[in-house]
Parts: sequence; C-alpha cells; structure tokens
Amino acid sequence: MKKLCAIIFLLVLLATIGEAQNFSFSFRNAPRLLDSTGNELGMGFAGGLNAPQFSKVHLNEDLILDLVVFDRTSNRLLTFVADNTQPEGWRYEPYYIQFFPADLESWVLMRDYDSDGKADIFSVNNRYAGIKVYRNITFQRGQPQFQKVDTLIQTTLFSGRATPLTINSGDLPSIGDVDGDGDLDIINQEITGNGFEWHKNMSMETFGNASRLKFEKITNCFGGVFAGASCGNYTYATCRENRAGDTVAPPAPTAVNHLGASVLIAELNGDGKPDAVLGDVSCQQAYFFPNNSTTGGYVYNNRTTSYPEISSQGRVGLFTASFNEDLDNDGVKDFLVACNTPDEENFTYLQKNSNLFYKNLGSNPSPSFQFQRNSFLFQEMLDLGSWSKPAVGDVDADGDPDIIIGAKGYAFNGSGTSGLTFLQNNNGSFRLITGDWQNLARHILPYLQPEFADLNSDGKPDLVLHYMNDQVNRTFTIKVLFNQGAAGQAWRFDTTQSLTLTGIANINANDSPTFFDVDEDGKTDLLLGKNTGRIQYYRNTGTASVPAFTITTQRFGLLDYADSYGYNLSSAVADFNGDNVPDLLTTDNRGYVAFYPNIRNGINSSLDPIDRFYRHTLSDTTRPIFLGKNLHPAPIDFNGDGQMDLAFGTPEGGLLLLTNTRTLAPLSSSQAENKSRLQVWPNPAKTTLQIAGNRDYNYSISDLSGRIITTGILEVGSPQTISVTSFSTGMYLFITGNEVRRFVKE
Repeated sequence: MKKLCAIIFLLVLLATIGEAQNFSFSFRNAPRLLDSTGNELGMGFAGGLNAPQFSKVHLNEDLILDLVVFDRTSNRLLTFVADNTQPEGWRYEPYYIQFFPADLESWVLMRDYDSDGKADIFSVNNRYAGIKVYRNITFQRGQPQFQKVDTLIQTTLFSGRATPLTINSGDLPSIGDVDGDGDLDIINQEITGNGFEWHKNMSMETFGNASRLKFEKITNCFGGVFAGASCGNYTYATCRENRAGDTVAPPAPTAVNHLGASVLIAELNGDGKPDAVLGDVSCQQAYFFPNNSTTGGYVYNNRTTSYPEISSQGRVGLFTASFNEDLDNDGVKDFLVACNTPDEENFTYLQKNSNLFYKNLGSNPSPSFQFQRNSFLFQEMLDLGSWSKPAVGDVDADGDPDIIIGAKGYAFNGSGTSGLTFLQNNNGSFRLITGDWQNLARHILPYLQPEFADLNSDGKPDLVLHYMNDQVNRTFTIKVLFNQGAAGQAWRFDTTQSLTLTGIANINANDSPTFFDVDEDGKTDLLLGKNTGRIQYYRNTGTASVPAFTITTQRFGLLDYADSYGYNLSSAVADFNGDNVPDLLTTDNRGYVAFYPNIRNGINSSLDPIDRFYRHTLSDTTRPIFLGKNLHPAPIDFNGDGQMDLAFGTPEGGLLLLTNTRTLAPLSSSQAENKSRLQVWPNPAKTTLQIAGNRDYNYSISDLSGRIITTGILEVGSPQTISVTSFSTGMYLFITGNEVRRFVKE
C-alpha cells in the first residue's frame, strides 16, 4: 500500500511539474539577418566559428552527404544540409544538433570505420587522454542516431601489452585507411615526444572485415619526420616501420615537450601515395610533406609551403588544421586549412575569415587545388571574432527590441579594443548597422560586455560596460554610461557622463553582470555571475539617482556549480514561462543551461533548476540540449508574440537565437469570454494606463527585452490606473497568464 501511495504521489508530482512548465525553446522560425548592405546572411545566427573541424555525413533524407562542423572553442556542433541554391552550397539546419551526443569535446572527426556507409564519430575522452567512438546506427534517413561503442580505444604496444591509445586533447589526429587494407588507422603525434605514431587497425587481418577497432602501435616515427622546437624546424631520420625493430631515436634537435599538433594523411599531389600536412600549436603555417618513398612506404623527408599555395594564403592564426573533404558538392575532395586554436590571447589576429578554401579543379586521383577564398562559411554568418555578449533594448526608439553585441576585440594602436555591434530590428528581421555603435572602440575597451539597466531612475535604460581596464595587469571594471537621449529619441551615451561602480570585489574576465530589482525596492540591484560558479547578490543601497552596491550574499539561490565542475556563470532574468513572475536562466563553462522559476525565491532559499526545456522535434517532448560552453544569454521577444525568446552570445563571436515555443492551453467558452473582456487603454499612453477586466488578474508589464517594469493585481470592478510617467518611450507588454496586450508609451 505504501508503495502504491508513493507511486501515485510521484505521478501527481510529475503531472504538476509538467503543467507548471508549459514553455520550451527551439531553433524554429529564427529571424532573418541582413548585412550592412542589405544582403541576407543565410547562416546569420549560426553562432560564428573560431576553431572549426569539418566532416561529411548524411543528415537528411536525400542521398547527398551533408556537413558537420565541430568548433573546439565551446565544443559546439553546427549542422549544414547540402543545398546548391545557397551561396556557400550549404544551408544551416540546427535541427539536427539534437541527435548528436552531448559529450563531444576538443575534436570530432566523422569516419566510417565499419564500412556500412554511415560516418561514425571519433572524439576525445578528455578524462583519460584517449579516444571514444560512437557508431552511426541511423535506421531512418533524416533522424541520425549514434551509439557509444568504445569509451576508450585500446592499442597494443611494442611489448604486447594492451593499453588505452593516448592522445593530447589539443591535438587533431589523422583517421583514415593509411595502408589501403580496408580499415581505418590512426596517426598522431606522440604525447610525450616529437615523433608521429602509427596505430594500425588489425580488424581486416584478424576478423576479415572492418567491423572492429583493434589497433597495434607500429611505430613512433611514422614517415621519419620529427617536430622541432620552432616553427618549420622539422628533422628527419630513417625509420624501420615495424614493431620489433622500431628503436630509432629522433635526430638533433633533441625531443621537445609536445604541446599540440594536427595531422592529415591523404593523397594530395596525384602520385598515388599518402602525403602529410602538419600543423603545430605555436605556428601560423601549414606544412606539406610529399611522400618520397620509392618502395610503397612512408617517407616524409622534406617539407614545402608552396603546395597548394599554402605559403601565400595559409596564415590563419596559431595552430592550423587541414581537411580533405568535398566542400562544394561537386564529387571531388577539396582542401581546407583552418585555425585550430580555441582563443587567441594577445589580439594579434581577429578570429574570423580564417577558413582557407582550395577548390579541387582536378579529380580525386589527380587533384589540382586552387585557392578560392579565406571566408568559407564565414561570409554567410555573423562573426565578431570571439566572446560575444548580447544586450537587448529599443535603442533606436522605434518600438521593437534591437541587439547590441560586445566582444573580446581586436588589435588597435598596439592594444586590444572592442566596439559594440548594432543589429537593428525591423519588424522581426535584423540588419547590421555598425560595428562601433556609440563610437566606443577608440577608448580601448577589450573584452567588452554590455548590459542595459536604469541605474539613475530617470526612466531611460543606461549602458553598463564590463571590460578589461588594464591590459598589462589584466584587471577588469564595471562602468555605467548614463543615457543622454531625449524621451522618445534614440539612446545616446557619452563617456564623460559615466560612473565606475564601486564596492564590487575581484571582478574577473569571466564574470557576468545582470541588473534587476531583486528586492522590489524600486532600485536596480546586481547579480554577478562569477567564474567560481556562483552568483553574487549585490543590493543597491545607493540613492535613486546614484547607485551604490553592497554585497548581500555570495551564493544567491544557494547556487554553487563549482561543486559539479561548473564555472563562468552567466545569467538572464525575464518571465520565460508566462506566469507574470521573473525567472532566472543560467549558463556555464560545461554548456549546462538551467531555468529557475521565480528568481525572488533565491533571496532567502535555494533555487531548483529545470533543464528539460528544449523542444525535441520528433518526440515533441522537452529535453536538455547542449548548445556549447560559456554562452552569454539575453532575453528578447524578437517576433513580438509576447513570449520571451533567447539570444546567446558564443565564444566563437556569433549569436544563437532560440524561439520560445510555449503553448497556451485551449480556452473554454467561459475563459474565452473572460479573455475578450480584458481591456488596456489608452494606446498610445502618455502619463497613465487604464486597465479593466471581468475577473481578477495577476499582471506584469515588461519591455520587449524581457525586463519587468512592474507587477500587480487587477481586481474585478472599476478600472485601475497605472502611472507610466517614468516609462521610457517605446512599446511594452501587459501580460496576464494566457493573454498579452501591447501598448506604446509616448
């Protein structure tokens, strides 16, 4: 009986949770993005690229291979469907991300290891410095499915002992059929040396087919090439490529501590022998090694940067990685050199337009690569370099929410700086207006994170900037620029009308400020997401016109993601689930996105997370989803339906947009009658707003960025009056449960 009661209680609890969480997000119906000349960017909100890795796989129902890009900066997947009507030949389709494993990290290469015609997944197991494998078990086209078959690939050493195949997580190995025997081998640089290992797959020899992953280490001086201590300083030796006789030591210079290398082994010059392209973690060049063996082996005893024109086009930033894939769907494999560094620290280059595409004008047996452009995929997406952070507000005072984006920055007059990018909202579509909104780049503001908040109580959102104020000592500050724009006019800011926020201790690069009136005293407080995995709550103890912040708790909502290895907490506050109460949403360095209903519960008690709010398309259920590490969220109602959507800034310098797909329960006839009698007037309103209804309502008024201005209770009877004198000019949402009324403040 007790067990039955417990089961009934659990079912009731689950039903209650399901009823309470009547909201979800998906990638459907994303808005259009136009560049500054008015041309549409087909991949505008794909999130940008920094360190992309390219693989081909079937995603949709047709017979043409599609494209999967993995960016190791945030361990983020991008999926593209072949479509020759698009400028790049690819259509961004984030729908397919939901089908891939969430634990892919550092590098991903998709290769068909079992010869079943379906590309499988090889990726790093960072915990053990090894390689894990997911087999592609897709049964129905358009619905990819993967099953983990190997948590840690084993290899047999020279001694005959089996051990995990170790690889530096920062490396990118070559996975392919090196010896032409029908199964996939692995070539990687030694984890503690400067030679290159060949792990031969013995599946064909042992089982007569390629269905297994059975490796033996054949040599640690594959091709006789050794990486030196400086860029391009490779040395050579004759190696006996057999397990028993592999005793050759690398020639001078002696072995160096290995930090990272990329390897591509492929037939690239038409002589029928596998060549090598190598990249090094500290170098900006890709190095081509033709196979000079005359006996069918592997001899890489000289290098060149003149093929395929790598010397003139191949500087893409530190640590190049090379790929040999058909990238334009013409049936022959092309050549691409990309950056493999997640983040560049010293502003020596901007991490964009660094995918060098060489089209194959020949054939696969006899390729002829010709450089086309350095902007493969970049030219169709918004990409501001790295570490983008969006802020939302009606900055042009036209009634709809615009997006302002900060980023890490670029070199400027010998230092790093960053401007603010302005995406103007035009009836649900966005257009890039400028990359230096308010002309801030000249003030040397790297690692720029913007936020809007009314900190002097004049009814106009001010501009809050979190940025690096000392590039030598790498210190950060938070400053507010007060809005100088006239009522009803575009927002305007002047650096001379600013205030550095004091009382905030130990501000770091990965801290993330969010401003919100937590305690409902009419003054805007500060929630500071910390690199420690906590949120600090600073109460505004200043005056109405001059803010001052005092620490109230180090662990708002008792959140502490450091306990589960989560750091770099970033947050957003808005009414996401439509209950007229502000909620909290957080992201962190693990890629964990969590939703907390009613943020004010966190003042005196713990907040409990909900992570199942991504709308899985096939099952029409909500599930967790991995969108990438270290995202910066911002609420925005970009389609004007009264529901808060989400914008995420990415470490790759772009934006992701998710639509709130919250479904409203069907109304009964009596509910429909009640709905039809909710009234909000006048519209537009100048000083006061009248509200009336034939039943009691809990209501909230928010702007289009999701910022809740006020809340209250409308009681049945005579109309109630709400003062809107302090509201900025623009459009607002009057929200009551299932109903939304839009009105304009003049």
